[in-house]
Amino acid sequence: EWPLRPGMSASREAERAAKKAQAMAEMERRHEELKLEKRAVDRITEDVRKATKIEKKQNENKIAQLQAAVDEDKAALEALEDSCGDLVVALANLEADHAKAYAEQDKDYNEKRVFKQKLQFKEHQIIRKKMALVKQCDPNDCFKLDLNQLETEVKEWTEEQEKVKNFYDNTMNKQGNVLAKLEYQSKNIARKVGKKRQEQADLKLKINALKAQQEDELHNKSLLIERLEFDTARLETNAPRLESDLERLEVFKVKFESMSQVKSLYDMA
Repeated sequence: EWPLRPGMSASREAERAAKKAQAMAEMERRHEELKLEKRAVDRITEDVRKATKIEKKQNENKIAQLQAAVDEDKAALEALEDSCGDLVVALANLEADHAKAYAEQDKDYNEKRVFKQKLQFKEHQIIRKKMALVKQCDPNDCFKLDLNQLETEVKEWTEEQEKVKNFYDNTMNKQGNVLAKLEYQSKNIARKVGKKRQEQADLKLKINALKAQQEDELHNKSLLIERLEFDTARLETNAPRLESDLERLEVFKVKFESMSQVKSLYDMA
Protein backbone atom coordinates (compact mmCIF):
# COMPACT_ATOMS: atom_id res chain seq x y z
CA GLU A 1 0.00 0.00 0.00
CA TRP A 2 1.12 3.51 -0.74
CA PRO A 3 1.74 5.94 2.15
CA LEU A 4 -0.80 8.67 2.84
CA ARG A 5 -0.61 11.87 0.93
CA PRO A 6 -0.07 15.08 2.88
CA GLY A 7 -3.26 16.15 4.49
CA MET A 8 -4.61 12.61 5.19
CA SER A 9 -6.26 12.53 8.57
CA ALA A 10 -4.55 10.79 11.50
CA SER A 11 -7.61 8.69 12.13
CA ARG A 12 -7.51 7.34 8.62
CA GLU A 13 -3.85 6.53 9.00
CA ALA A 14 -4.47 4.83 12.36
CA GLU A 15 -7.34 2.82 10.86
CA ARG A 16 -5.11 1.67 8.03
CA ALA A 17 -2.35 0.73 10.48
CA ALA A 18 -4.84 -1.22 12.61
CA LYS A 19 -6.07 -3.18 9.60
CA LYS A 20 -2.53 -3.92 8.61
CA ALA A 21 -1.70 -5.13 12.12
CA GLN A 22 -4.88 -7.21 12.18
CA ALA A 23 -3.98 -8.81 8.82
CA MET A 24 -0.46 -9.55 10.10
CA ALA A 25 -1.86 -11.12 13.28
CA GLU A 26 -4.22 -13.26 11.22
CA MET A 27 -1.34 -14.37 8.99
CA GLU A 28 0.78 -15.18 12.06
CA ARG A 29 -2.10 -17.17 13.54
CA ARG A 30 -2.61 -19.05 10.25
CA HIS A 31 1.17 -19.55 9.97
CA GLU A 32 1.33 -21.15 13.44
CA GLU A 33 -1.78 -23.20 12.68
CA LEU A 34 -0.23 -24.55 9.46
CA LYS A 35 3.06 -25.35 11.25
CA LEU A 36 1.16 -27.42 13.81
CA GLU A 37 -0.86 -29.12 11.10
CA LYS A 38 2.34 -29.82 9.15
CA ARG A 39 3.92 -31.44 12.23
CA ALA A 40 0.78 -33.51 12.86
CA VAL A 41 0.64 -34.67 9.24
CA ASP A 42 4.34 -35.55 9.31
CA ARG A 43 3.93 -37.47 12.58
CA ILE A 44 1.03 -39.51 11.21
CA THR A 45 2.95 -40.12 7.97
CA GLU A 46 5.98 -41.33 9.95
CA ASP A 47 3.82 -43.57 12.18
CA VAL A 48 2.12 -45.12 9.15
CA ARG A 49 5.47 -45.58 7.41
CA LYS A 50 6.97 -47.30 10.46
CA ALA A 51 3.86 -49.43 10.98
CA THR A 52 3.96 -50.45 7.32
CA LYS A 53 7.61 -51.45 7.65
CA ILE A 54 7.04 -53.43 10.86
CA GLU A 55 3.83 -55.18 9.78
CA LYS A 56 5.29 -55.90 6.33
CA LYS A 57 8.26 -57.60 8.00
CA GLN A 58 5.97 -59.53 10.35
CA ASN A 59 3.85 -60.71 7.43
CA GLU A 60 6.96 -61.66 5.47
CA ASN A 61 8.14 -63.76 8.44
CA LYS A 62 4.71 -65.42 8.71
CA ILE A 63 4.66 -66.07 4.97
CA ALA A 64 8.16 -67.58 5.14
CA GLN A 65 7.21 -69.78 8.10
CA LEU A 66 3.98 -70.94 6.48
CA GLN A 67 5.74 -71.57 3.17
CA ALA A 68 8.43 -73.58 4.95
CA ALA A 69 5.73 -75.57 6.78
CA VAL A 70 3.84 -76.20 3.52
CA ASP A 71 7.05 -77.29 1.76
CA GLU A 72 7.92 -79.54 4.70
CA ASP A 73 4.44 -81.08 4.67
CA LYS A 74 4.65 -81.58 0.90
CA ALA A 75 8.03 -83.28 1.27
CA ALA A 76 6.68 -85.40 4.14
CA LEU A 77 3.63 -86.33 2.07
CA GLU A 78 5.80 -87.29 -0.88
CA ALA A 79 8.05 -89.33 1.38
CA LEU A 80 5.00 -91.04 2.91
CA GLU A 81 3.61 -91.81 -0.53
CA ASP A 82 6.94 -93.35 -1.54
CA SER A 83 7.08 -95.25 1.74
CA CYS A 84 3.53 -96.55 1.29
CA GLY A 85 4.40 -97.68 -2.22
CA ASP A 86 7.48 -99.47 -0.92
CA LEU A 87 5.43 -101.04 1.87
CA VAL A 88 2.83 -102.29 -0.61
CA VAL A 89 5.62 -103.95 -2.61
CA ALA A 90 7.17 -105.29 0.60
CA LEU A 91 3.79 -106.66 1.67
CA ALA A 92 3.33 -108.47 -1.64
CA ASN A 93 6.87 -109.84 -1.45
CA LEU A 94 6.31 -110.90 2.16
CA GLU A 95 3.15 -112.77 1.25
CA ALA A 96 4.88 -114.44 -1.71
CA ASP A 97 7.98 -115.36 0.35
CA HIS A 98 5.81 -116.65 3.18
CA ALA A 99 3.70 -118.73 0.80
CA LYS A 100 6.87 -120.21 -0.70
CA ALA A 101 8.47 -120.86 2.70
CA TYR A 102 5.23 -122.34 4.07
CA ALA A 103 4.88 -124.59 1.03
CA GLU A 104 8.44 -125.86 1.49
CA GLN A 105 7.84 -126.32 5.20
CA ASP A 106 4.55 -128.08 4.58
CA LYS A 107 6.29 -130.39 2.10
CA ASP A 108 9.03 -131.15 4.64
CA TYR A 109 6.40 -131.73 7.34
CA ASN A 110 4.43 -134.14 5.20
CA GLU A 111 7.54 -136.08 4.21
CA LYS A 112 8.65 -136.38 7.84
CA ARG A 113 5.13 -137.24 8.97
CA VAL A 114 4.90 -140.05 6.42
CA PHE A 115 8.37 -141.28 7.36
CA LYS A 116 7.42 -141.26 11.06
CA GLN A 117 4.20 -143.15 10.34
CA LYS A 118 6.19 -145.77 8.47
CA LEU A 119 8.58 -146.11 11.41
CA GLN A 120 5.66 -146.31 13.84
CA PHE A 121 4.00 -148.98 11.72
CA LYS A 122 7.27 -150.89 11.58
CA GLU A 123 7.71 -150.46 15.35
CA HIS A 124 4.20 -151.79 16.01
CA GLN A 125 4.90 -154.85 13.88
CA ILE A 126 8.13 -155.49 15.76
CA ILE A 127 6.35 -155.03 19.11
CA ARG A 128 3.67 -157.54 18.12
CA LYS A 129 6.32 -160.06 17.12
CA LYS A 130 8.19 -159.30 20.34
CA MET A 131 5.09 -159.84 22.44
CA ALA A 132 4.47 -163.14 20.69
CA LEU A 133 8.03 -164.27 21.37
CA VAL A 134 7.92 -163.06 24.99
CA LYS A 135 5.19 -165.59 25.69
CA GLN A 136 7.56 -168.31 24.52
CA CYS A 137 10.59 -167.15 26.63
CA ASP A 138 11.67 -167.07 30.26
CA PRO A 139 10.15 -164.02 31.97
CA ASN A 140 13.44 -163.19 33.68
CA ASP A 141 15.27 -163.04 30.38
CA CYS A 142 12.56 -160.89 28.88
CA PHE A 143 12.59 -158.54 31.86
CA LYS A 144 16.37 -158.18 31.63
CA LEU A 145 16.03 -157.39 27.95
CA ASP A 146 13.44 -154.69 28.67
CA LEU A 147 15.59 -153.33 31.47
CA ASN A 148 18.62 -153.07 29.22
CA GLN A 149 16.54 -151.34 26.55
CA LEU A 150 15.19 -148.80 29.08
CA GLU A 151 18.69 -148.12 30.38
CA THR A 152 19.89 -147.55 26.84
CA GLU A 153 16.97 -145.22 26.08
CA VAL A 154 17.46 -143.29 29.33
CA LYS A 155 21.15 -142.82 28.47
CA GLU A 156 20.35 -141.71 24.92
CA TRP A 157 17.60 -139.37 26.04
CA THR A 158 19.86 -137.94 28.75
CA GLU A 159 22.54 -137.23 26.16
CA GLU A 160 19.88 -135.69 23.97
CA GLN A 161 18.73 -133.57 26.91
CA GLU A 162 22.30 -132.38 27.53
CA LYS A 163 22.66 -131.40 23.89
CA VAL A 164 19.40 -129.44 24.06
CA LYS A 165 20.50 -127.72 27.28
CA ASN A 166 23.94 -126.94 25.86
CA PHE A 167 22.37 -125.54 22.72
CA TYR A 168 20.01 -123.42 24.86
CA ASP A 169 22.86 -122.16 27.07
CA ASN A 170 25.09 -121.37 24.08
CA THR A 171 22.26 -119.61 22.27
CA MET A 172 21.28 -117.55 25.33
CA ASN A 173 24.92 -116.66 26.04
CA LYS A 174 25.55 -115.51 22.48
CA GLN A 175 22.36 -113.49 22.38
CA GLY A 176 23.02 -112.14 25.89
CA ASN A 177 26.45 -110.93 24.82
CA VAL A 178 24.96 -109.29 21.74
CA LEU A 179 22.19 -107.68 23.82
CA ALA A 180 24.66 -106.41 26.44
CA LYS A 181 26.87 -104.93 23.73
CA LEU A 182 23.93 -103.30 21.98
CA GLU A 183 22.52 -101.96 25.27
CA TYR A 184 25.89 -100.39 26.05
CA GLN A 185 26.10 -98.93 22.54
CA SER A 186 22.51 -97.72 22.79
CA LYS A 187 23.15 -95.92 26.10
CA ASN A 188 26.39 -94.46 24.78
CA ILE A 189 24.76 -93.29 21.56
CA ALA A 190 21.74 -91.94 23.48
CA ARG A 191 24.09 -89.93 25.71
CA LYS A 192 25.97 -88.57 22.70
CA VAL A 193 22.72 -87.84 20.87
CA GLY A 194 21.32 -86.02 23.91
CA LYS A 195 24.49 -83.96 24.22
CA LYS A 196 24.50 -83.19 20.51
CA ARG A 197 20.79 -82.27 20.56
CA GLN A 198 21.44 -79.88 23.43
CA GLU A 199 24.31 -78.39 21.44
CA GLN A 200 22.01 -78.13 18.42
CA ALA A 201 19.32 -76.43 20.52
CA ASP A 202 21.85 -73.97 21.94
CA LEU A 203 23.14 -73.18 18.46
CA LYS A 204 19.60 -72.67 17.19
CA LEU A 205 18.91 -70.28 20.07
CA LYS A 206 22.10 -68.37 19.29
CA ILE A 207 21.23 -68.26 15.60
CA ASN A 208 17.68 -67.08 16.30
CA ALA A 209 18.94 -64.44 18.74
CA LEU A 210 21.57 -63.27 16.25
CA LYS A 211 19.03 -63.21 13.42
CA ALA A 212 16.64 -61.17 15.57
CA GLN A 213 19.42 -58.76 16.50
CA GLN A 214 20.55 -58.43 12.88
CA GLU A 215 16.98 -57.99 11.67
CA ASP A 216 16.43 -55.25 14.27
CA GLU A 217 19.65 -53.51 13.24
CA LEU A 218 18.78 -53.75 9.54
CA HIS A 219 15.19 -52.70 10.26
CA ASN A 220 16.25 -49.64 12.26
CA LYS A 221 18.84 -48.66 9.66
CA SER A 222 16.25 -49.23 6.93
CA LEU A 223 13.88 -46.86 8.73
CA LEU A 224 16.62 -44.23 8.87
CA ILE A 225 17.45 -44.71 5.20
CA GLU A 226 13.79 -44.46 4.21
CA ARG A 227 13.44 -41.36 6.36
CA LEU A 228 16.47 -39.85 4.61
CA GLU A 229 14.97 -40.70 1.23
CA PHE A 230 11.63 -39.29 2.36
CA ASP A 231 13.19 -36.04 3.62
CA THR A 232 15.43 -35.82 0.53
CA ALA A 233 12.38 -36.09 -1.73
CA ARG A 234 10.73 -33.30 0.27
CA LEU A 235 13.85 -31.14 0.01
CA GLU A 236 14.10 -31.76 -3.72
CA THR A 237 10.47 -30.72 -4.07
CA ASN A 238 10.84 -27.74 -1.72
CA ALA A 239 14.09 -26.36 -3.24
CA PRO A 240 12.46 -24.98 -6.43
CA ARG A 241 9.66 -23.57 -4.31
CA LEU A 242 12.20 -21.75 -2.09
CA GLU A 243 14.01 -20.41 -5.16
CA SER A 244 10.67 -19.13 -6.43
CA ASP A 245 10.09 -17.51 -3.03
CA LEU A 246 13.50 -15.79 -3.33
CA GLU A 247 12.44 -14.25 -6.62
CA ARG A 248 9.16 -13.06 -5.14
CA LEU A 249 10.97 -11.70 -2.06
CA GLU A 250 13.28 -9.70 -4.33
CA VAL A 251 10.17 -8.15 -5.87
CA PHE A 252 8.75 -7.49 -2.37
CA LYS A 253 12.08 -5.91 -1.38
CA VAL A 254 12.09 -3.53 -4.35
CA LYS A 255 8.45 -2.71 -3.67
CA PHE A 256 9.13 -2.02 0.02
CA GLU A 257 12.18 0.14 -0.76
CA SER A 258 10.17 2.14 -3.31
CA MET A 259 7.32 2.66 -0.84
CA SER A 260 9.82 3.69 1.84
CA GLN A 261 11.40 6.28 -0.50
CA VAL A 262 8.01 7.68 -1.48
CA LYS A 263 6.99 7.85 2.18
CA SER A 264 10.20 9.71 2.97
CA LEU A 265 9.50 12.21 0.19
CA TYR A 266 5.97 12.78 1.49
CA ASP A 267 7.29 13.19 5.01
CA MET A 268 9.87 15.73 3.83
CA ALA A 269 7.21 17.60 1.92
